[in-house]
Order: sequence, then structure tokens, then C-alpha cells
Amino acid sequence: MPRIALSALILLLAVGRPSAAQQVDSAGSVPIADQSSSYTVSTVLGGLHSPTGLAIRGGLASKRTFDLFIAESGLGRVVLISVDRPEEIREVITGFARRAISLDSARSGGLLGLQMLTPRSKLIVSGGSTGDSDDMVRVYLLPDQGDVLSAEQSDQVLGSNAENVGGHHVGLAKTQKAAFFATSGDEHYGWILKSNIEANRLADLKPLVATKKETGGGAPMAIAATPPSRPQFLVVGQQGNLAAPHSSLLTFYSPMKGTRVLELPTGLHAIVGLAYSRTGQLYALDAAWQDVSQGGVYRLDDAQLNGQQACRAVKIASVSLPSALVFAPDGALYVAALGEAAQEGTLLKIVGEF
Repeated sequence: MPRIALSALILLLAVGRPSAAQQVDSAGSVPIADQSSSYTVSTVLGGLHSPTGLAIRGGLASKRTFDLFIAESGLGRVVLISVDRPEEIREVITGFARRAISLDSARSGGLLGLQMLTPRSKLIVSGGSTGDSDDMVRVYLLPDQGDVLSAEQSDQVLGSNAENVGGHHVGLAKTQKAAFFATSGDEHYGWILKSNIEANRLADLKPLVATKKETGGGAPMAIAATPPSRPQFLVVGQQGNLAAPHSSLLTFYSPMKGTRVLELPTGLHAIVGLAYSRTGQLYALDAAWQDVSQGGVYRLDDAQLNGQQACRAVKIASVSLPSALVFAPDGALYVAALGEAAQEGTLLKIVGEF
């Protein structure tokens, strides 16, 4: 089957031309394929405490070595490693609040998400609340090497004051003009929040779209922005129903008005991470809470189901409880996984054709 990036699918949608994807004859969701034998998975780092966020520090000329931020939520901190010396872990920000992770009350973690606001100097950290408190968005001016910030030493703190808007931030994405945050923890709404970027600072945090009301699906757990070369959409992974396996949705929204333009079944259980490769392919993490042995990393290809646009999930790696992913300058995909126990989180490197 030809590989057609979902960014290409959206491009076809925008100009009104039919997709060239292979027809899949199925009464249910498009069958999941497995190409994991074509990819190599290695462990970069072990012993992490509930890692839930990854971000690459850009700006270096070399692709062989670069800095990678890891949100070690179980310890309420953000650490930094250089990929050529991953054993040398440096604390960058400490003191974030911790709470029980949903569906696993024995595991604590603030569900911290990471994204660079500027390539090297400013880091967005979302999450980190306790109990039923709504999460905040914080921006940090990164310290010099050797210095450590406390969670309170942020350059900006943002929260939404809008009625019925709150919950826990579980995913974030950024374009040149705005940052977007997916929230869970509220029963009816499943908000995507938006903050415009002005002079390398975040503006007010405002509601963009209530995805649960819009689709009737589960909480939005993952979010990505289509590549700059394509028509701009927000791509949102919405949790499936725990009582209905394979029911996780992929939805596409306008980043300007929050208008829903496309909704696709995926056949996955619980999408918790989304990222585009440099070639425009969309990849997803499936936590598969119902049966973690089915969790993994998937490429989402364009397909057709009964004459309608659909997507085909193709497994490229089996990973138990994956939690975050990021494509790096060396061409590899780095994936954080929670692990079977609170102190058994890992950072994985996946190599192959992306």
C-alpha cells in the first residue's frame, strides 16, 4: 500500500480533489497494519519517574549532538540531557506539584507537557496542578548551565478565566503565531485552549473549541499542528471509550476559529501523542489503557473506507504506555514511556524511514 501522509490528505481536502489512497473494504475501522520489523528501537535512558513530555532544544549546527528536555513528572521536575551523553542528567526546573495519574492511582505525576517557545531560550511547561485544581501554563527563561530554577521562577504564568473552561493540560502544540493546549478532566467539554504569540511571549489563554461537545468523543489527549508547508490545521487525538476498544478519534480543526473540518476513526485505543516527521508523515502514540500490551507507536496513513476518507494505523514499534514523542535533528524519533512501575520510565530511540 502506498504511504500517503495525512498532511497530504488535508491538502487534497482543501483543494477539493479526491484522495489517491488505496480502497479498504471493511465494515468497521480500517485494519491496523504492522511494519515494526522495519524499525529499530533502542533504550537511551532508563529509571525515569513517569516521563510525560519531551522537547528538543534547537539552534545547534550539529545533528549528532543536541539537548533534549524531559518532563520527569513523577519527581515534579524538568531535566536536560545531551543525546551523546544521556547518562549525564541535569536538573533545569524543580518543584512542580504532583498528583495521581488518571487510570493509575498508584503512579504520581503532574502530567507535564513541554514545548519550546523560542528555539533555545524559552520553554513552555503545561500542567503540574494538584487534586481538582486547573492546570496552568508557564513559560521559563532557561538558566545558564548549572543553574536550576524552581517552578515558581517562571517568566509567565497563564490560566483561563473563562466560564466552564479548565481541567488538566495533557497535550500542547505550537505554530509561528500561537500555542494550543488540549485539556482533559472535565466531564462535558474537552477544551482546546489557544494563546497567541506576541514578541516571543504568550498572550491570554482563551477557549478555542470544546471537542467533546463537537464530536461526542472522549477527552483530547494529544495535539499537533500540520507542517508549515501545508494548509494549517490542528490535529487532535481524542481518547476512545474504555468500554469500546479501538474507538480513539483523529479530528482536524481550524486554528483560527476552532471549526471542525474532518473526523476520522483510527482503530487505536487511546491516542496520547501526535507528531509530524520532516517528510510530513503523521505519527501517533497509543497508550491502550485497556490492554497496555497493545500500546505502541503508529504511523497514520491516508486510506479510504466505504468510499470515504479514513486513516490506516501502521504500527512501527511496540511500546508499553508511551507518553510523549519528538522528532530530532539526527532523524530519529524519541519516545518517552511510563513503564510498568513508577520508577521504570524510559527514553527510547526509534530509527527507520520516517
